[in-house]
Amino acid sequence: MKSKIPIDEDRILINEVKKGASLAQRRLYEKYYRLGMKICLRYSSDIESAKEVLNDGYVKVFRSINHFDTSRKFQPWFSKIITNTAIDCCRRKMGEILFVESNEPIEIEATVIEEMNANDLLHCIQELSDPYRLVFNLYEIEGFNHTEISRKLEITPSSSRSILSRAKKMLKQRINVFTKENKEHWLIAD
Repeated sequence: MKSKIPIDEDRILINEVKKGASLAQRRLYEKYYRLGMKICLRYSSDIESAKEVLNDGYVKVFRSINHFDTSRKFQPWFSKIITNTAIDCCRRKMGEILFVESNEPIEIEATVIEEMNANDLLHCIQELSDPYRLVFNLYEIEGFNHTEISRKLEITPSSSRSILSRAKKMLKQRINVFTKENKEHWLIAD
């Protein structure tokens, strides 16, 4: 007796998109919109910028969907295209990187991180300027090493390390400012 293998919804949608079905294209867009926005928000300074990047990414997805191998999972392929679109957008905006040097060590109280939620932390990351946010995301979130980052951004590995170090310092400062601004709110909520 043959075992029934469930038909993957993505494969059906993708095959329909390949045939030019606009309804399938819309359903695929809606299904992966949230994931795409999560990725784009990590690389963008605000929601509107993230939406622009996501739409650019979707254009790339739909232009190259005929090359997608439906025997593979769609989500990793989609995520890679959206991430690369966000990286390309940041790289175009980078221009000249300005470094802010600070010799003061910055400490964050352990309880501060406990009070923050993922959206609070995302907000602090979004406040970083494009080069710092980009390298921070590539290294800390995407898991690229400095050699890979240097190739992607056409900078030296030592520049990548330096930018990451400064990004972490700037992020610590932003977290401290954020917590000072929100401490009263947290005390009231308790």
